[in-house]
Amino acid sequence: MPYSLELKAVVRDRLALDGRLLALGAVGPEILVQEDLHLNCSRGRLLLRRTEGAGAEMLAYRRDGSIVPSPARWDTSPVDDADPLADELLRHGALGVVRRWRTLYVLDGMRVHLDEHEDGRECLELVAPFEDEIAEVAARDALLGLARALGVSEQDWLRGSAADALEPATPSADPAHVQADDAA
Repeated sequence: MPYSLELKAVVRDRLALDGRLLALGAVGPEILVQEDLHLNCSRGRLLLRRTEGAGAEMLAYRRDGSIVPSPARWDTSPVDDADPLADELLRHGALGVVRRWRTLYVLDGMRVHLDEHEDGRECLELVAPFEDEIAEVAARDALLGLARALGVSEQDWLRGSAADALEPATPSADPAHVQADDAA
């Protein structure tokens, strides 16, 4: 299972964040339309993610959302035909669905996600991969340095995940159903 450190924060000024990322030399942006079907799981989190134009995958991860930045362990498996699987999972009590437009940047080996959720919430997620405890210290320093460079203060940090506020929902057969004019 790969490791990463994650820092989530409230987005106060989206245009300023985009500008700072480009000024720092980030690669991107790449726009991803995603739909995550979150499942009941006794250890960690499990979800079926469908990304418009890129297929689907199952993600299993463990992250202590009470710590910021949060260390995470995760694994993914590709899914060939997600629609029947999503239907079956919903019949058996999935937690719900998170839909978002994700703007992806990459900077110094870190992923930067600017997420606009279907309900209008916007958040920033910084993800720094690492391989062992020694590299975790360097990843933490790099992650916190990037947060400072982007003007993200500790008051903006978020704990938990988008799934923590889920209400039961029904996924669409295709995440392409999301129209840009539905954004808040």
